[in-house]
Amino acid sequence: MGFVFLNVTDLITTRRSIDMIKKGLIMLISMLWCFSAYGECLKKGCHKTIDSLKALHTPLKEGSCEDCHTKTEKHKFSVNARGKELCLGCHENPIKEGESPHSAVSDGECTDCHSPHGSVSKKWKNLKEKLPELCYGCHEKFEGDFLHSPVITGDCLRCHKPHSSSNRKLLVKEGKELCFICHYDDLSDRAHIHPAIEEGCISCHLPHSANFSKLLSESEKEICYKCHENKEGEKVVHGILKKEGCSPCHNPHGSDYDKLLPSSVNDLCSKCHRNQSDGSHIFSGIRGLHPVMGVRDPSTQKALTCVSCHNPHSSPHPKLFYEGESKLEMCKKCHKRSY
Repeated sequence: MGFVFLNVTDLITTRRSIDMIKKGLIMLISMLWCFSAYGECLKKGCHKTIDSLKALHTPLKEGSCEDCHTKTEKHKFSVNARGKELCLGCHENPIKEGESPHSAVSDGECTDCHSPHGSVSKKWKNLKEKLPELCYGCHEKFEGDFLHSPVITGDCLRCHKPHSSSNRKLLVKEGKELCFICHYDDLSDRAHIHPAIEEGCISCHLPHSANFSKLLSESEKEICYKCHENKEGEKVVHGILKKEGCSPCHNPHGSDYDKLLPSSVNDLCSKCHRNQSDGSHIFSGIRGLHPVMGVRDPSTQKALTCVSCHNPHSSPHPKLFYEGESKLEMCKKCHKRSY
């Protein structure tokens, strides 16, 4: 009996082993069939273009051509579904609920932008062309003397989502928060912020290309004078304003100083007018130099600074005086009893 029992045990074990071997062989044959089918597609010279692809679509990479195609007769294959329906069999709907879709996605087909088999670069997610060439197939190419760096590098996806977005223009984020992805945030905790910034950086800057430095939509002064009064209307114009514009004296974004100045008034003026920083240019008498700070302006009761006597923008009088054709006439503004 023991001999029979042993043989039965061996037989059961052998059958289990055979079943496992069969299953293994079936899996191996299936895999070999898939890869051989993929190999045959290329070897027959019909699909040689696939050979040039650097990154293959996953079904093709795995040799599963039948995921998308069904053989109808000898070397003839139909597509299992049409258009987006085929892609959505595996992929999630790229249009997120509540978001505005890219018209290429809502009105077109996935294959308008994507190759169903693969891509010429591992970077481009089965795209038919590299960026920005693909985008320029529908969108006008940006040109100008100055280009935004993502435009130069073709990194459209730095700012835009390709399928859908809850923001306008398919933007990744809205307003200045989008710009701060790359650009330094020089506004946080500032005492004074330029109101134009609240409307977004594109109040002054173009997002893609421009004919002016810093991607300004117009010349610096033209932009400033859209909101601010033209400060060059008088006979004598401050040289720095005339030559270089507003930004040498005003930070266009934000500042800890009033009027968006980059520093205190006198520190700012002394950067150019070094010889006038101690008051010796005004009067040097027995009592010492004329103060330029640390006291009140008698005519306004505000702190005395350079702009107490000089208009920082323009004036009908020499040396940008507020009044008078000479230094002594300007002095009458405060020292009325002395004359």
